[in-house]
Amino acid sequence: MIDEPAVSVQMTSLRMRPYDMRQLTKVTGRTFQQMVDSDEPADKLQALAFVELLHRHPGDDPAELWERAGMVYVELNAEPVDPTANGRPTMSPPSAVTGA
Repeated sequence: MIDEPAVSVQMTSLRMRPYDMRQLTKVTGRTFQQMVDSDEPADKLQALAFVELLHRHPGDDPAELWERAGMVYVELNAEPVDPTANGRPTMSPPSAVTGA
């Protein structure tokens, strides 16, 4: 069992391999495009979480990862994340913004 309470998905650049798309289709019977075009928001979030879990846990059973993707919290980040800031976007100091 994967002990992962949240999955952070970077929305500015989604990394996806052909393998990820094939595994999603194999597990769900639907293509990635069908999932993101779905009227059901949960399908979209679960598909994004699934792709991220495939990257984080290579070699794990994709069917198990799909089930897990439906149980994790999905955090969508619109800005690049600074890994040294504990997963939070960095703010520029005032001097960088104003030039002072």
